[in-house]
Amino acid sequence: MGGKNTDYDYLLRFRLKCQHCRHKIGALTTKQGKAVYPYYACYARMNQYVRLGEACDLPYFRGDYVDPIVWSWIKEEITDIEKLRQKLHVYQQEQERVNEPYRKQLTMIDELLEKNRRKQNRLLELYLENDLFSKEEIMAQVAALKKIIADLEEERAKILSKMEITSFQDEQIEEIVAFASAIAEEVSSIEIENDFDARRRIIELLNVEGYLDTQGKDKVIHIHCVLGSESLRVVKKTSNIAQI
Repeated sequence: MGGKNTDYDYLLRFRLKCQHCRHKIGALTTKQGKAVYPYYACYARMNQYVRLGEACDLPYFRGDYVDPIVWSWIKEEITDIEKLRQKLHVYQQEQERVNEPYRKQLTMIDELLEKNRRKQNRLLELYLENDLFSKEEIMAQVAALKKIIADLEEERAKILSKMEITSFQDEQIEEIVAFASAIAEEVSSIEIENDFDARRRIIELLNVEGYLDTQGKDKVIHIHCVLGSESLRVVKKTSNIAQI
């Protein structure tokens, strides 16, 4: 789907995957006369970027069914500020557990870095002060240690990058709570409902992602974000959320 191949603002665009084949979900808009029909569709179903024989059987999902259902769930979750704060702290604790193995790896790497840097310094002192050993041999050992240190520093940077992605700080909790408090009074107003950018900002701030799925004859979206997880049945929007 091209970036301009839509006449509908897809609230969850670029944030969905297919539960059947794990490919990304694209946005597809069709027209019949003046009527516009927005769909979320698996790329494998649309035969894009897949090899022969890997087509997916996930049906198309009406975007104007999916988006309102997900947005209604988010509204219910976000307007109870104390409940929201509790969920965010639970999510923070979960991310701390995710990062624990990374912290252990960092400790090991830091110890190895310190050990090899001490070796390198001793060799450089030996090079400058001692004539009993071949300077060529000493510099070869220094070069080997430089390579080891560089590799360790590269691995350390990768781990820190992973931790940055998965970490969830107190400042982020307060930002979300402040944002929720600010919109709580307006979340049911006509203005917010018609303000796509404001709703999309909430989606991004809460890191809302989902998988489209089928369960029997039902179409389902499995939502995951900092508020928690939920499976919602995709039907034409009514006053109630179809939770599973």
